[in-house]
Amino acid sequence: LGCVAWRKRNVRLAEHFFVRAAAVNPEYDRPVAHLALVAEARGHHRAARELLRRAIRMNPLSFRWRNNFAAVLLRGADGPRNEEAYRELLKAFELAGPDDPVVRYNLENVLRESE
Repeated sequence: LGCVAWRKRNVRLAEHFFVRAAAVNPEYDRPVAHLALVAEARGHHRAARELLRRAIRMNPLSFRWRNNFAAVLLRGADGPRNEEAYRELLKAFELAGPDDPVVRYNLENVLRESE
């Protein structure tokens, strides 16, 4: 339900459902990662980074969370963290494989920007 609300751009309702899902199952990484989207949408980059770090600790094999974490690092209001973002994207690429277009695109952009 949180994802449906998010897609309908109802951030407040999405947050409500993500918080409830995280409370029902504290070991479930998805609502934690989705709460990071809410935090970033509100301009809370530090909170978004911490939530994604937590989601990655919960599920270190999720290339999606690592990709999203890299994106938050690159868009952070306190300045981009290219080196850390590059490392996370490399991990995401290793986990996802070369066929994931989003991770590949993001990795190529980070490499291009660092030249």
